Amino acid sequence: MTLQGTPEQGFQTVKEIVTTNALCFRADADGVSAAMALLTAHATGAPVVDHNGVLVGFVSELDLLRAMDRGERLGERQVGEIMRKDPISISEDTPLVTASRLLDDYRILVLPVIRDGTVVSSITRHDLLRARVGLGPQIEE
Repeated sequence: MTLQGTPEQGFQTVKEIVTTNALCFRADADGVSAAMALLTAHATGAPVVDHNGVLVGFVSELDLLRAMDRGERLGERQVGEIMRKDPISISEDTPLVTASRLLDDYRILVLPVIRDGTVVSSITRHDLLRARVGLGPQIEE
């Protein structure tokens, strides 16, 4: 199979590609609900937003595991108590190479994408690889 797409030929910015992680949590959701949603979606993490869709944190599988390792019961904890409160995010105009670099530099798997101050999606390493080799999400169907 020959893969299409190079930085010169293919997608250039985040807004040009289809992202596959649509999960988003509210800070008042319980940890079990977040864990189940991540497991069901096969996602490694998701942004946490306020009632206006503004990014307030990020919760990952690792955050949930750490909470359990501390003896916390996820059903008794809210996502806002478990999440990281200093998430890195990008805009839709962010170049794909910059998004890739951020994922690598900060050793993260998911970046929330912001438009007009609110979270519109999240981009994963998987999304970036698929886009950079010139494939759409239909390759996985």
